[in-house]
Amino acid sequence: MSTAKFIDRSYLGLLLILCIFVCLAWFKLSSEPSFFDRHWISFGKFYSAGRIIASKDRQRLYDPCFQRARLTEFVKPSVLPPIRIVDGYPTFPDGFAEHPPHFFMLYVPASLLKPIWALRLYTAVCWLLGVAGLIWLTRTAKTLNVAQTLALAVGATASFPGRFVLALGQPTWLVMGLYAAFMVLWLRKTERLAGVVLALLTIKPQYPIFFAIPALVTRKWQLLLWGLFAGCLLLFACILTVGFQNVVSYVPMISRMNSVAGFATSDAGMPSVRGLTCSFFGAAAGIKTGYVCAILAVLFTSWIWWRTDKGGRDPRWAFAITLISVTVFSPHIFRYDLLFLVLAAALTLDSLSLSFMRSRQNWNSPGKWTAGKSFVVWRYMLITYPVTSMLVQYGGGDVKVMALIEFCSNLLLLLLAVHLWSSSVQDKTVDEPVRSH
Repeated sequence: MSTAKFIDRSYLGLLLILCIFVCLAWFKLSSEPSFFDRHWISFGKFYSAGRIIASKDRQRLYDPCFQRARLTEFVKPSVLPPIRIVDGYPTFPDGFAEHPPHFFMLYVPASLLKPIWALRLYTAVCWLLGVAGLIWLTRTAKTLNVAQTLALAVGATASFPGRFVLALGQPTWLVMGLYAAFMVLWLRKTERLAGVVLALLTIKPQYPIFFAIPALVTRKWQLLLWGLFAGCLLLFACILTVGFQNVVSYVPMISRMNSVAGFATSDAGMPSVRGLTCSFFGAAAGIKTGYVCAILAVLFTSWIWWRTDKGGRDPRWAFAITLISVTVFSPHIFRYDLLFLVLAAALTLDSLSLSFMRSRQNWNSPGKWTAGKSFVVWRYMLITYPVTSMLVQYGGGDVKVMALIEFCSNLLLLLLAVHLWSSSVQDKTVDEPVRSH
């Protein structure tokens, strides 16, 4: 066996061991007889909101005190985050279910199960859908084969964001699968279904605006019309479910919650511009700066897609820039959302080998040499991310320091992606099936 193969297999073995350890630790923890009496996780509020929607009291979905009462039916009050009063409005920093109504509709079936079994089932289903989306994306983008994509999924699960997603019961794998489906349908020019998926992505409304930009800039009106149509159907379903008043008051409620300094207790832990400015200048300045930078990022991403459309550049790199822009500039992003970086890897990497130095990507002649060197750095940063993310978590110390390190790392990835995009040439056969390599 060559040294290169030994290194690659050893690294894959390390990731597999980390993945198994993460999964076993989670399963052991979730097997405790009184799990929800001992631990507070995000899934608890999702499950509780699903039970509210399934009950006759569904129109009280966004009543904070009613949410707390329903939570205490299966979670001890001592475990829940304390109630806080912000501008005269009772809320909880982490325990308030603030997502849109159609997000909680996903959890209505969970009300038929005990909380712990619902947690296990939803975690498994979200993971499977995310992996299926990854495989579909890599096959469409002509990057990795199925075995390599499964190795990529193992690495993502073993990373700190992967462990964090499991620990909190967040549906990040599901959202990632939807993003993968949107990009696949875009690359395959299936605009109607892409519009429907874009509407479904509003279950996490802080992100879809970045993915609506490509359609707006490239004038894919059919995609946007189908997205609007599907969105109207979702809106109608929400009105029928939780009532007109809850729907029309949702946007003002969520806007106030995200503009009140001190509401989000983890502002400084966000791996974004908002988190960075909150750490150094306080929450009030951080919130304002975060929104301004998000607007500038939207304009920047619009320019990227305009140049991609007019200049014949590779849309896979444009999507990678869009994804990383979300992690750097979104005003509402948390460390578990960095799992989205695996999509950038799926779009652009053609090998997971640590010794594979070249790329089959076509580069423009003027920037060919620097693009090749930049691609090597890009590859190593993404391939080693599962290990480096764990090192940051367990060696970074304060959460602000960890967020700063992650922000700087993602900013470097963004700069590399922009350089590689500017040197890329569009692959006209991107929708053909990929061969194993």
